Amino acid sequence: MEKAFFTMYAGQAISILSSQAVQFLILWWITVQTGSALLPWPSR
Repeated sequence: MEKAFFTMYAGQAISILSSQAVQFLILWWITVQTGSALLPWPSR
């Protein structure tokens, strides 16, 4: 039973870290491509 909890929590930790890394790398790529970290939201 303890092994199942460890496996679940380890999987969740890897998932969260992976998601954060992808989010950071997308923002970094946008910054490199556009010269700005701000997304060009349309004006209202």
